[in-house]
Amino acid sequence: MNLYKKAERVLLDKYHVDLLHEIVLARNDRAVYYVEYTNKNITFSKIHGKSPFDLFEDGDCFTFDYVEQSFDLNSKYGEVAGKERYKTTNLNIIRNMEHEANITIPLIIKHQRFWVRFHLYSTLSSDNKKPILASCYITDVTKYLINEEMLYEKTHKDALTKLFNRYALNYHFEIRGDNVPIIGFYFDIDNFKKHNDVYGHDTGDEVLVRLSKNLNNLANENFKVYRVGGDEFFILAFEASKSNIEEYCTAINKCIMNLGLNDFEDKLSLSIGCLYTTGDIRSKSELFIKEADRLMYVSKNNGKNTVTVGEFVVF
Repeated sequence: MNLYKKAERVLLDKYHVDLLHEIVLARNDRAVYYVEYTNKNITFSKIHGKSPFDLFEDGDCFTFDYVEQSFDLNSKYGEVAGKERYKTTNLNIIRNMEHEANITIPLIIKHQRFWVRFHLYSTLSSDNKKPILASCYITDVTKYLINEEMLYEKTHKDALTKLFNRYALNYHFEIRGDNVPIIGFYFDIDNFKKHNDVYGHDTGDEVLVRLSKNLNNLANENFKVYRVGGDEFFILAFEASKSNIEEYCTAINKCIMNLGLNDFEDKLSLSIGCLYTTGDIRSKSELFIKEADRLMYVSKNNGKNTVTVGEFVVF
């Protein structure tokens, strides 16, 4: 007698429990599907259980197109990694599966937000290891991921300004340091300590918050802004053009001009170190930051409220 049959008999005789439905499939937040991979699409057909896809009119069967269309681009993970990059990377784990895939993704289904875990096992493959048929557990893990998502944001954002922090900066170098050409801007507020002493730290913090808000208005998928400490900031521009450096610096300087602080009479300015590279700097982030920092201090020594530009050559 095989183990399944043996367990089935013991559980039924001793506890009056159905092995398949009450032990193997006994979760109300998970459904089991068989998955067919064809040249046209990937189709999920339900065998048992409940999943967020039940909200569709025909929830017992759906295609990979539904997953793509339902993907929530506005998760905290997507904000940190880059929305389109995050979506493409995660969906490709399902699309290009060879033997096994385990991925959790954010979805909007019928105007409701879910975190859904896909755990797939290939059961039949072609000669070139492309899946033909797979089994899949789909689990609603929303209640577990909501708090985890907020914690993830806290580890990558500065508490005062809500900009990305130094940890996020290092992460972006790691995952996007080959998206060349890249321009880095290292800058701080001229005479900020003096302003703090005159107006107080509360006003100083308000300057940082308002400047950060203006800087963040410049941000997009290829233009990321960070607070790296005190009044020091960093910007990474990916796939940037060297000819746009002046335009970028003008936009950055405008962010410090109109902060709307009525009781702040001193004129504020920035000293900027600008560093351009066409090389892969994923393993050279610390050197790149250090050189941009050095250029910022050249701007300081040249009278402040100025920009110094350099080039970072990768050998």
